[in-house]
Amino acid sequence: MDETSSATGHPENIQYLIDALNIIEGNYSGFLEGQYPNFRVIASQLRMLLCDSKKGKENSLALKVFPNLRLHPLRYKPPDAHNLIAWIPATITGIPQALRFVNVFDRNAEPIPLSEWREQIGVILDGNPYTLSNMIKSVTERGGGSHVDDKPDDYLVSASKMYHKGNTRRATGHHEPMMIAIGEYVVEELRRRLSELDENPKS
Repeated sequence: MDETSSATGHPENIQYLIDALNIIEGNYSGFLEGQYPNFRVIASQLRMLLCDSKKGKENSLALKVFPNLRLHPLRYKPPDAHNLIAWIPATITGIPQALRFVNVFDRNAEPIPLSEWREQIGVILDGNPYTLSNMIKSVTERGGGSHVDDKPDDYLVSASKMYHKGNTRRATGHHEPMMIAIGEYVVEELRRRLSELDENPKS
């Protein structure tokens, strides 16, 4: 079934979605200008849009607007290798103060359901694989997106350890540019779907 034709169209959900995209867009623009803590705000909005649940049931906002939402998969799949210590599947650009991940998602590939999309392995750090959902929830629930945990989980520990050097505030951990890369992609895709919804309103 076509995603646009199956959109719920509830005005309040659509407005929440638009607001979330605006928040993400404004914060990654700020991130690129040096406001590095903005990645935490982006993570909290991504959680609400893509990875939310309520009493064990699906509650992601994007699915309330587009129940059949499908997104492009990651460009690279994890290698079939045992005892792999690290795998970072993205083109890395940037200056010493901040990394950027580009070409993370394969826009030429067939989109996949959100439930499958968010469970893709996006990185291996210190021998542990982490899905897109793992990364978003880690930043949100433990890394300052909405909560701070005195004992960060393995992803945050490894993500920071692999890149952070010195005491200057930087954005060189894996989690920071990854939230930006996911946010940029999600904003572009969901805005496109909203424009299609405008062009094809339900009668």
